[in-house]
Amino acid sequence: MDNEEARETEPEVTQEDELLEDLDRDPFGMDEAIEEAIEMQEQEEGDKEENLKLQELLDAEKEKYIRLYADFDNYKKRTSKEKSDIYAFAGLSLVEKLLSVLDSFNSALKVEENEQSPVYQGFVMVLNNLNEILKSEGLVQIASVGESFNPMLHNAIATEESDDCDDGIITEEFMAGYTFKDKVVRPAMVKVNKKG
Repeated sequence: MDNEEARETEPEVTQEDELLEDLDRDPFGMDEAIEEAIEMQEQEEGDKEENLKLQELLDAEKEKYIRLYADFDNYKKRTSKEKSDIYAFAGLSLVEKLLSVLDSFNSALKVEENEQSPVYQGFVMVLNNLNEILKSEGLVQIASVGESFNPMLHNAIATEESDDCDDGIITEEFMAGYTFKDKVVRPAMVKVNKKG
């Protein structure tokens, strides 16, 4: 009877109670699946943040590379231009020095009155020879008399008022101007007409 009493004192476990107890124990492993899903979601969010940081870093490095490449390309172009300018204008110093010789020949020819004298003829030959050599190297005389005044090519040192020509026209050249390979070496010294 002791067994019977023990059975009576213990509450009777029903099939429903057993099912509820089994559900509390998680027989299908749902708790673990939920925890794993939460962990995976947190890991994915962490991966997304890490990917965003890595993408930002990659973008910054690409930008640095593009700027560095552009700077290098500009450097190559600049040095190439400087190098070609050095070759192109290598004779500029000599040409500038020869301009005074050219001016001296022109002045001497203006003073000599006898154009038939051998000295005058010799000066003309030397001057023509010097002009041809300088022209072949890239020296060009700037056109002045009868042209419109251009401050990039001419230096106005005098003005005159005349109705014979338009305003801003050069009427006289005091000293010839020259360009060397399209660069102004010396502007022409001129007189310009100003209508009053």
